[in-house]
Amino acid sequence: MDNEEIFNINTLLKKLHLYFKPTLDKKNITLFYQQTKGLPREFRGDHQTLTKLLNKLLNDILQKSNNSQILLSVLSVDEFLYEEIVTFGFFYTNLNKDELFSLYDEEMIKLIKILDGELININEADIAFQIPLRNKTLGSLRHYRLTDDSLLNKKVWLLCTTPLSTKLYKTFFTYFNYTVDEGNEDFKNIEQYDIVIVEDDLLDKAKKELLQKAYQKRKFYIIIITKEKQEDLFSFFTILQKPLLQECVWNSIESMKIFQNTNNDLDKFSNQIKQEIPVDKLIFHIQMDEREQDAENLSILSKLRGERNHDNNPLMYQQSLKIFVAKYKHSSVEFKQMVNEKSLLELKQFCEKLYDSASRIGSLNMAHLMETLLLIIENEEYHMLDMNILKYRISLSQLLQEIDKTLKKQ
Repeated sequence: MDNEEIFNINTLLKKLHLYFKPTLDKKNITLFYQQTKGLPREFRGDHQTLTKLLNKLLNDILQKSNNSQILLSVLSVDEFLYEEIVTFGFFYTNLNKDELFSLYDEEMIKLIKILDGELININEADIAFQIPLRNKTLGSLRHYRLTDDSLLNKKVWLLCTTPLSTKLYKTFFTYFNYTVDEGNEDFKNIEQYDIVIVEDDLLDKAKKELLQKAYQKRKFYIIIITKEKQEDLFSFFTILQKPLLQECVWNSIESMKIFQNTNNDLDKFSNQIKQEIPVDKLIFHIQMDEREQDAENLSILSKLRGERNHDNNPLMYQQSLKIFVAKYKHSSVEFKQMVNEKSLLELKQFCEKLYDSASRIGSLNMAHLMETLLLIIENEEYHMLDMNILKYRISLSQLLQEIDKTLKKQ
């Protein structure tokens, strides 16, 4: 394929939602994503043409649809070894036959042809196409591995507003072989669960009080799924923003390690949250203090994770570490300049690339920081960028030190 690139499917879908968010908000439409269990996170393929096609289809659908929810499903085989067919389908558009037929124009057919794809009929989809894509890592079958045994075997309580959101969100957590129970609004016995997940639309004052009382009995991990800014949730929680993606859920679960390692100190968490980032449409990755960071170097650089991302090849991993150092060693100056000059597009591209690079070498800490910055940019909270100049410099310095230690041990 002439235009083959490596791309993260989650990043592509995030950008798609961000681009159409004003239209979705104006028409009061909720966009959902569905990802099958075997779908890789990173592909080799024609990223630019696929992006154009999805943008065109969603744009045409939103011009005609007034349904309250639209689902974009991305489907693949359970064992995605090398090159497989990936199916993209739009559901619940509520368009009639004539409106759907109007989507089949010359430009759409041309884009599908470039991708070596074809239009197909799948059960209940309003419009769907399939294209061949390659797995970035040959033979990789588990794309969101949990990095700590303490994150396994969790019981989950899930309370959502609609049958569709319940069905979709449940699959994101059963991916990790968690037991997921569908909650009810009386909030009884939820302290028996390890993770409690609630959509913010269901959290009125009475329910917040019930949730907080249960939390005081047993410090479970709380995830609030939200669409818009919430000024008044409560003391400790993690926010996941709609539409959910498997990678975002995985990141949130990985953050549980920090939660578990602090002996559930609610006041400490609450103070750190208020000091770091306001409650404002962001995924909160709770920051450890310096002593905890020194004791938990895996949050800075995990050799185990990094080598696994390189097919367990130490030489390949060492080379990636050296490339990372060469590319980002002096990037704190570049980062500061982009923030000061408000070069938002350039900064966004920088954060996306660094997110991918940091994830690949096993730096969960840096990847989380980049994700937070991307959400700040996405939600136009630009005043929050300045406070991250020093944080980036410190995080980069810590990461470079860990890389140097790792390379010297080889």
